[in-house]
Amino acid sequence: MVEIELKYDASTTIAHFDAEGLVPTSATCTVHRPDGTVQASPVVTLSAINTHCNAPSNTTFLDLDSITGVTVGTKLAVTSYGVTYVVTVARIDGNHAHLQDALPIKPQNNDTVKGLLMTASVPAAGSAAVGSGYRIVWAYSDGSASAQAAYQAAVVRWPWSAPVSGADVRSVLANTYQEKKSEAFCDRIAQLVNERIRGAVQRTGRRPWLYLSGLVFNEAARQGIRYALAEEGVYPGGDAISAQRELRFAFDDAIASALTAAAYDPNADGATDGGTAAQSALYTIQAVR
Repeated sequence: MVEIELKYDASTTIAHFDAEGLVPTSATCTVHRPDGTVQASPVVTLSAINTHCNAPSNTTFLDLDSITGVTVGTKLAVTSYGVTYVVTVARIDGNHAHLQDALPIKPQNNDTVKGLLMTASVPAAGSAAVGSGYRIVWAYSDGSASAQAAYQAAVVRWPWSAPVSGADVRSVLANTYQEKKSEAFCDRIAQLVNERIRGAVQRTGRRPWLYLSGLVFNEAARQGIRYALAEEGVYPGGDAISAQRELRFAFDDAIASALTAAAYDPNADGATDGGTAAQSALYTIQAVR
């Protein structure tokens, strides 16, 4: 699971939405230290988006009474025929909110559309709090149903800089495969690759935010993009299974190389040990050919 990074010397805005579409009317957020005690209880701000669909809404976009507060990436709960659907906004065109993924039905006039995102600002914890093992707990209710969600967190000196962006994916598509995909598709691939890199690092017992620079993962990022695209049917010749297998091996090799070559701060004290820290332990990523 990806850790949420909380800055030690500044406030950090965190967010959560209910994947089942529960629209909260009240919510709390609590940050727990590794020993279980409470680090902070920041005030939660609920989404103010509360609007309706109009014709000509269809399965791929919503025509809204009001677009206020709706931006690219906004999570919305659309209730139609008594069923609530969670959608993500991919593009705004006037009062049309184009969706990242199509709905299975065509929304009707006056179907409700509400915002789902809850946000909170976690105050700076100080340098003595730097480390992992923190937990963020959200508790929320719509007045009739309640839910909770928990996230793993760490207090960090320098947040990890994700090596992959949607622009990087678009570049690989255009220059390597002469293809073009939607912005939402490219952003989704970038997020997947970043999560895989973070996960690979965490499986070694290390933390991504303790590396001197995220640039050390640039080659892993490039191979990760190609691997993720192959899973989506974009690959260089041959059959899909062979392409995915070879690109996965290339990604694993690039990750292993980065892990053994980068300067790392093993004590989380802000002082990297140059090459010494990187070479203090060797890690193996198992791959079966």
